[in-house]
Amino acid sequence: TAEDASLVQINGTGALAGAHVLDINVSGGSTSGNVIDVTTSGTLTASNLIDLNFALADTGDAVNVSMAAASVAAQALVVSTSAGIRTQSAIALTENNTTGTVASIDYDSSATRGGFMDIDTTGIFITENLIDITTGAQAWTSNIFDVNVGAAASTGDVFNVSMGSSNLLGGAFVVADAGGVRTDAIIDITSASTATAEDASLVQINGTGALAG
Repeated sequence: TAEDASLVQINGTGALAGAHVLDINVSGGSTSGNVIDVTTSGTLTASNLIDLNFALADTGDAVNVSMAAASVAAQALVVSTSAGIRTQSAIALTENNTTGTVASIDYDSSATRGGFMDIDTTGIFITENLIDITTGAQAWTSNIFDVNVGAAASTGDVFNVSMGSSNLLGGAFVVADAGGVRTDAIIDITSASTATAEDASLVQINGTGALAG
């Protein structure tokens, strides 16, 4: 049970200048096998398949994946879960940042197609939400969602909701106020528009159906 009784143990005390503890180079064309393959037949109760622990002020990455220009059909990370009653999240991120101004997930893109995130669902959500945000009792001063559109003549929308013809009991935007003496508007629109056309109104409602009642 002791660490010294591991099947393979590597202890390094020297400073590696360009060398690696383990270096694997694969050549020879395509292959259907894996470079590293781990298959379990028992149950892991208090251990991990791969366990990484940072102890010093490291500046490197735990996992660093560089996708070559030709690797357009390869994926950096694939997680596939089987049907069943999950008791833990497939991916868990616990953040305890205090004064750092960096985001937990940073996405920088110069792409012109593809988008950032594509969510397609076929199951029916009953109690949980597709995206669920719950804040504690802390008095936060920043925004939950903050969108800044650059100085460009964009023609797309920040939020675009298309309600299906059968979605007659669902709302596109619902605000529930808890009451009290409010000091700020629930919906606040500030505009310096000088447009004169009807299509450029601050709020435009077009209805073609016959409202009965």
